Amino acid sequence: MPGPHAETAACGADCVAVVHQHGESKGSKFDLSLPLTGTISTYIACPPGETPESMRQKKAKKVILWAADVFGPHFLNNQLLMDWHASNGYLVLCPDFFHGEQLDEIRSKPDFSLQQWIPQWKKTVKDAQGNDIDRTSLSLKEWIPKIKEMYGDSETKYAIIEQDRHFGPDRRNTLMASLTRLSTPEAPDGMSGEVAGTSGYDYMVQVFSGVMHGFGTRGDMTIERNRWAKEMSAKACRDW
Repeated sequence: MPGPHAETAACGADCVAVVHQHGESKGSKFDLSLPLTGTISTYIACPPGETPESMRQKKAKKVILWAADVFGPHFLNNQLLMDWHASNGYLVLCPDFFHGEQLDEIRSKPDFSLQQWIPQWKKTVKDAQGNDIDRTSLSLKEWIPKIKEMYGDSETKYAIIEQDRHFGPDRRNTLMASLTRLSTPEAPDGMSGEVAGTSGYDYMVQVFSGVMHGFGTRGDMTIERNRWAKEMSAKACRDW
């Protein structure tokens, strides 16, 4: 599963440029204890009429496992988009890879350095089998099975959403990106129709001009083009 461990490897100024969006979060948070990772906070947004307790009891039919960008799951902009998907009938869950450190709060400190902050989440650790693995990947490796045990059963369908990309239950790929993101040397592998077309999976690619990288969760929603791009990409992700 791709996630912040991939994105942070090439995190630059465009990854932290953000305009704060406005609204009220509908979800909640809970702590999950994992054997090697320790305690990790998880954001959960439920479908209309459901609660985390009811979802755990009856098991969800459609689940989105969400890998947030470097601002994490406790950032309101990210929560608003997760809540929107939940309002469309999905149980959405997102782990806090950064263990309570919120980039939007700490980056204003005089001594903060993004290039020094990022590597701590890329440190090499050992998994249960003694294999080398980066810290964030280990968190995912332990978190996903636990979430599936808590909220899913044999009939549950899962999708994965991470920055720029959406992976459906049958590994059907969706890519929503800004034109500027696709034209940078740091663009992640697979971020093109040409590459996706050789994967053997169904795919859909949307490219929006005139918007910034991360437009869905970091763009200025008072600008019509940004708002439209966010709405269109979210609907395409849902429908795909």
